Amino acid sequence: MNNRAGIRESMNFSEVIIIGAGPAGISAAAECLRHELMPLIIDKGEAGGLVRIAHLIQNFSPLSPMSGRELAFRFQEMLKRISAPLLRAEVIMIEQREQTFLINLREGPQLEARAVILATGQKPYVPDNLDEFREFFLLPGEFEPREIATGKRMAIYGGGDVALDLALSLYESGAAEVEIFVRGWPKACAYLQRKINEKKIAVTKGYELIELGKEDKVVRLLFKTEQGSEEELSFEALVLALGWQPCAPEMKPITLDELFNMGIKESGDTRVPGLFLAGDIKNGQNRFIALAVADGLRAGLAACKYLKRDKNRLRSSI
Repeated sequence: MNNRAGIRESMNFSEVIIIGAGPAGISAAAECLRHELMPLIIDKGEAGGLVRIAHLIQNFSPLSPMSGRELAFRFQEMLKRISAPLLRAEVIMIEQREQTFLINLREGPQLEARAVILATGQKPYVPDNLDEFREFFLLPGEFEPREIATGKRMAIYGGGDVALDLALSLYESGAAEVEIFVRGWPKACAYLQRKINEKKIAVTKGYELIELGKEDKVVRLLFKTEQGSEEELSFEALVLALGWQPCAPEMKPITLDELFNMGIKESGDTRVPGLFLAGDIKNGQNRFIALAVADGLRAGLAACKYLKRDKNRLRSSI
């Protein structure tokens, strides 16, 4: 009992900490507050998450269609309205203890919580053969199209929704030229492919990017074509948009991969008591905003139920 009392008195203690201030994290916070539980949200980036990079969102009723930037602003306004505290910091490790979790920040004090909701989303995928050329390309979410595109010749490598969506954003931001390179065939939705055709944005198929270089302000792209030949092209900037992979801080003693192997419930419950997942980090390729919001609500509710059970268990043991 004394140990728990000491935890409660700590200035760095929260009943529940939500890591990630995107649609899932903000929705989880709103559900916690509905049950009169004040969460602490931690995110190193801009509230609203990567939804802000979308050119146009059509499948989030009843608020669509609207730009990703506008929808991110709506989530930011929601965060202000619910008055949940947001800490601007980078979480580098989550350590599971007997009764709590320790949250280690890159800069700042160590935090402690009885429950953690991991809503950290996903990060752009970079294949091993291109990782050594990291300084030569941009990734989705690292830039604002209107700030870098004007008058420039831009290349995008990738054929999914994000690649074609970014191409439209760069085109409408004043790029002198936008060309998409795809190893196979574009896999983006029909709407995006139609818009790319309408804007007459070039899509070059059957090109595999194998090497990068840079001279002055020009990026050199070396491709292997489907015929087996090599071709070198030059652009002023390259964006790599090849998909996504889970994004999470280091975890101890159970890693994220081990957590997935043990199974995640639809509600976001994991096999680690008090740890919940919500949003894109849980859903893989099912990257729908509506699903992230629903996940956040379910994880928030599951965390509240867990904390209530934990309190009841504590009382019965005293």
